[in-house]
Amino acid sequence: MKQIENAWKLVYTNGDETISYSEFQQFLTNNATRRLLGTYSNSLIYQIFGRLDRKKNGVIELHEFMQIIEFDDGKMYITL
Repeated sequence: MKQIENAWKLVYTNGDETISYSEFQQFLTNNATRRLLGTYSNSLIYQIFGRLDRKKNGVIELHEFMQIIEFDDGKMYITL
């Protein structure tokens, strides 16, 4: 659970307890994330966000995030 909380805090930055599309896009396009995960086009980022936003309310909530995050050997994976 602590790993998921730490991962969550890396992505949501404005303190509102949700991840907006803007926050998600900034996370996936920052240099550190790009080095780890590679480069994603804006259209792919939009598609991924849409799949993660299961309630379709324009944000990713913690419970949605917890459903798609897995850890294995200290590495974080997103499962869609």
